[in-house]
Amino acid sequence: ALLLQQDSSLNNYQVKNKLFTSATADQFTGPVPNPTWGYGKLNVLKAAGYRGIALIELGRDTLDFGSALKLVAKEDSVDIRNPGSEALTINSITTSSGIFSVRNTSMVVPPRGRAYLTISVTPTDTGAFSGYVEIASDDTSNPLVRITLIGRGDFAPVAGITPDSIVAILNEGEKAAYALTL
Repeated sequence: ALLLQQDSSLNNYQVKNKLFTSATADQFTGPVPNPTWGYGKLNVLKAAGYRGIALIELGRDTLDFGSALKLVAKEDSVDIRNPGSEALTINSITTSSGIFSVRNTSMVVPPRGRAYLTISVTPTDTGAFSGYVEIASDDTSNPLVRITLIGRGDFAPVAGITPDSIVAILNEGEKAAYALTL
């Protein structure tokens, strides 16, 4: 009915063809056509010529690395979702500082799909650190989003032992026991 309301000159064959060619296939439908899903999921808006939309949603907008050892990389990830009806194209992913890095600098998130962005920090000093990751996408309502990055650089623990050396001269079959403090 919506297709005929848009163009009343369509015949039955044209309506059917628009519905078949605009049907959506995804991980649930598998390859189409098939006996369960036919030609896929009905997408009337696409059949009517309306362009779908891509939307970006972040699982969290702040990533707290907590304690990260100086000069040792620590990773965490952020969930990026696309509840839209078209694929979300992420054109660039940049970091604010050289202590942060990302595995991917671009990606495509399928409609109603998700992807995971892995972010690393390698603190160059001790103390608090902060920065951000900026994500540019084709979401027309929110083309640029930021993830705030925070944490603290710490020294690696240093182990010591007392005494620092033990000397024992033993004859064959003799034993010696010494207490060490770590």
